[in-house]
This record gives sequence, structure tokens and C-alpha cells, in this order.
Amino acid sequence: MACVSVLWLVKRLPLPFLPPHEGGAFGSSGRSGKLAPGLAILVTLCGVLLWLPAAATLGKIPHPLPKPPPDVLSDWSHAPRPLAKPSADVLAVPREPTFFKIATGTTAGTYFPIGEALAAMISHPSGSGRCINAAQCGPEGMLAVAQTSDGSIRNVTAVDDGRVASALAQADLVDAAYRGRAPFTPGKALTHLRVIASLYPEAVHLVVAKGSAIRDAADLQGKAVSVGLTGSGTQPTAMTVLKAVGLNRRTVEILELGVFDAADMLRADGLDAFFFVGGAPLALINDLSSRGEVGLVPLSGPAFDALRTRQPLFGQITIPAQIYSRPEDVQTLSVNALWIVSADISEERIYQITRALWHESNREVLLNSHEQAGYITLESALTGLPIPLHPGAERYYREAGLFDVSEPLQEGEAEGEAEEIVQNLHDVIDDATAPETLPGDAPLSPQP
Repeated sequence: MACVSVLWLVKRLPLPFLPPHEGGAFGSSGRSGKLAPGLAILVTLCGVLLWLPAAATLGKIPHPLPKPPPDVLSDWSHAPRPLAKPSADVLAVPREPTFFKIATGTTAGTYFPIGEALAAMISHPSGSGRCINAAQCGPEGMLAVAQTSDGSIRNVTAVDDGRVASALAQADLVDAAYRGRAPFTPGKALTHLRVIASLYPEAVHLVVAKGSAIRDAADLQGKAVSVGLTGSGTQPTAMTVLKAVGLNRRTVEILELGVFDAADMLRADGLDAFFFVGGAPLALINDLSSRGEVGLVPLSGPAFDALRTRQPLFGQITIPAQIYSRPEDVQTLSVNALWIVSADISEERIYQITRALWHESNREVLLNSHEQAGYITLESALTGLPIPLHPGAERYYREAGLFDVSEPLQEGEAEGEAEEIVQNLHDVIDDATAPETLPGDAPLSPQP
């Protein structure tokens, strides 16, 4: 109250330490309104007088925290107490997702839709109602995603060097990579590759324009032919086919095109033929065939019988006439598609992924992805594997009763033991097999 009175007097009385033109402590209308230094001192003193009684009162307010009991005073005074164990509610906080990439192929092929189905089956986002039965999904918190790519060669190298966790790839190229052979760098084995399962047979498509005079692969001499992009599985397979009939880059005009560009050039008469490896039916070829724009050339006969003898990972398959709305079936080469994975991924993670792959509740997801998914069965999962299983996958198959090995396959032992293990598998696998089991799908010895 005294402080308010002082301020009232300051307003009414002229003070010697204020400039006379201010007209009082707070100035007059139209003036600057700033406090003079002397007045600022008075206001500060008044503030101190008002604060002192309040500060004295604070000491009488009870402390908001209870004093610690005597027996724990020493703990409080020397070191912090350990944190209490989190409650169940705290522990239930969703885990950070772990992304699991599956490298596939182009959207025109079979790898991508199959890869999308695999990703959906093994993903296990925290709190997912679909994964109440944990065996139906992969590891908790893992989100799998299918990733497009140029194809098998890119996929195999990406898995080996750790850029992706897993991939789909042709069995013959996985074999070549693991043993350090062309088309990979000769002598540089990609030893970080392992297998989860053999999936389905891929057909080698040799596509020509409708009404073309090309009746077999030997007729490609002097023609313009696309063998696929560098990095794809199609390219080395196409070159193998050409070599089988005595052709090469000197006798054929080779173009390296993606399948969409190759199809456009074929329709525009800028190309005579193109190769494409994938599980039939391939959507692009089906579309072109249904409009009567393309035909398929068979890859059969003595030259290809000899090829399968030299490279037994190749088989033979029949593409039924109704697949591409053709008047007759087409005999062609086949090679199995494998689901491969990095050897560096833990056994437990791959065990859970393999378990989810074969869980009966996921079968419908797989079958809805592509017609070739019908070939993906537990009974054929171990057919013709050219490299070792991942230990996690091997553990699942052993528990499923598909084979019994006293010691798991170790790194570097594949060449000497693969033939014996595959033979053991076929001794105990049920007679039921995937539809149209192919001659080339029989258990094979590793290449020397």
C-alpha cells in the first residue's frame, strides 16, 4: 500500500531527477511514455518491498515430496536407485519394424506377383490380427516388401553382397554364382547364398511375330533378336539357347532390350524375335497372343536334349495351348525358380519365415498371386537344389519330417554332400508332387 502511495506522489510532484519536459513520471499524452531512470529505480524498490513478505511465506509451505524413510537415505545420498521393471503395458509397445526385401523382377514377369504374395505371407506388423497365430507369420515386427529388379543376375549379386535380404532367381544362375562360373566373374564364388525353397518351373519363351517364318531356334541366324537386359536371367539363358543350335553374336544381331521395348519393336517390325524367361502365363505375352499378334517357337529336339545332358538344371516343360490361346501345345526348356537368402541372416529368422511360407492359412494368398503358384508345394520345395539350404530352412524341413540329417550342412561342404542329401530327401518325400513334374527337376549332382 505504501508503494502505491509513493507512485501516486510521483505522478503529482515534480522530481528533480526527472527531465522537466516529460510532465510527470509517466509522461503526458503524445509523449514517448518511457520511464525515466529515476522512476525505474523507485519501481524496482517497490517490487522488492512487495516480494519480501511473499518469500517469507514460501518457507512455511509443506514440501510436496515425502521425505524418504531412514533406511534408504544412504541410497538417495550416494547413487540413483535402479529403475523399476517396466509394467506389462509398457512392454507391449509395438516394436520397430524390420524391413525384409525380396528382390524379384520386372512387373511383366512372374517373380514380382509371386514376391508380393511371399511378402504378404511373412510380414508380421506388431499388433496384426492376422498374426494371432504366430506360426502364420514371420518374426514379429518384420515387414517384408517385394522389390522390382532387372532379374536373376542382379538378384543373386545383391543377396550375396547384402543389398537385399532375399530374392527369386533361376536355379542354373544360382549354381553358377555359388561356384564362381560365367556369367559371373570366373573364380569368384558367391558363397553367401543359401536357399529357402525351390518354388516353380520357369519356361523359356521364344516369341516371334504372328506369321513369322521362324519355326525353331536355328532359324534365328541373321535375325534381329532381343536377349533381354544385362543383369536379367533371360540374357544368359537366351545365349545358352543360341549356343545350343550353333549361333552366337556374330551370326545373330543381338539386342539387349527390356521386354516391353522388345514387344513394341516386334509389333513395329523392328525386331524378329525376343526371349523371356518366366512362369507361364506371362501377362504381356498373354495380352499379345490374345490379340493374335505373336506366336511361340518350341525349344525341343536333339540339340536341347544334349543341352539338358550338359546342364541338368534345365528341364523340359509343355506350355498347354490354352495358356496363350494357341492352336497347339509348345515344348520348351524350363529351369526352376528358387527363393534364395543371405547366409548372414539368423537361423531363427529364416526358420520363422520358412514356417510361414508353408502354413496352411497362407495357401490362398499364394494361389491368388499367379497361376504358377500351384506348383509351389512343400513336397517339391527341396527338388534339385544346387546349393545348401539356409540352416533356418533346413531346421524347418527336418521338423516337418522331410529329411533327417545328423549334422547340418556346413559352409563349403555343398559340392561333396549335396548329391547325397538331395537323394535322401527323395527317398522319404511322399509320392504327391507338384503338377507336371518335369524330367529336369530330378535330383541332380553338383557340377564338377
